[in-house]
Amino acid sequence: MRKRFPLVAIVAAGLILVASAEEGGLDDSSIKHVLLISIDGMHALDFKNCSHGLAGVNDGKPFCPNLAALSTNGVNYVAANTSKPSDSFPGLMNIVSGATPRLMGVYYDVAYDRTLDGPATATGNGNPAGPCDATKPPTGYTTEYEEGLDINQTLLNGGAPLLTSPVGLQGNPVFGTFLAAAPVVTDAMLESCRQVSLIAGEGAVTRLPGVVIARYRGASAAAARHYFGELWQKLRPALALRAAVPPRIWAT
Repeated sequence: MRKRFPLVAIVAAGLILVASAEEGGLDDSSIKHVLLISIDGMHALDFKNCSHGLAGVNDGKPFCPNLAALSTNGVNYVAANTSKPSDSFPGLMNIVSGATPRLMGVYYDVAYDRTLDGPATATGNGNPAGPCDATKPPTGYTTEYEEGLDINQTLLNGGAPLLTSPVGLQGNPVFGTFLAAAPVVTDAMLESCRQVSLIAGEGAVTRLPGVVIARYRGASAAAARHYFGELWQKLRPALALRAAVPPRIWAT
């Protein structure tokens, strides 16, 4: 099991709340909310590096300015211990409740309960439906501490505005993204990609540091495949110095 050590930054409001409690003025405090930021897998050393800078990264400059700004009103508490086990969900619940995984009954993101039956339908996380007979003992089932019980993550929201919005799918059933990473993406290379024509639908190409991003939106999966294939023909030789042989997975 991978061990994760959440880093928690408590902003000034939280510190004021604590100070108020120590002074006996909790009931009179005007602080109503505390912001808790938990970053999965972020060690204290990771925070130190990103807030103070690290040689070879971002030219040695800090690269988490917002967290660094929060830390100016925070306390770096170095005597804390992670929950055991230290997985994401028990770790966060331990921070919020102060209870151990054993006391909470939460040891991992998922667990198994012998006193439960499965749901009537499969969950969005892929847990299958199970029998549920009130006249018989429970069969046991995998529990979920996730949104999959209520939300099918394999489906788009049928009423979502993004399905018809110009900044979303705009009523199109097909969309795709093409990524190509490289140390250097020249202006000429970018312009060459932008000249690729489409047989249907619409496409766009942009550039971020070290990566070319192309997107397709339209009504034809074949047109999307053709568009990305043309981009592959241009980028593969230029970036990898190799022939633009179609990836084997494209034939599946």
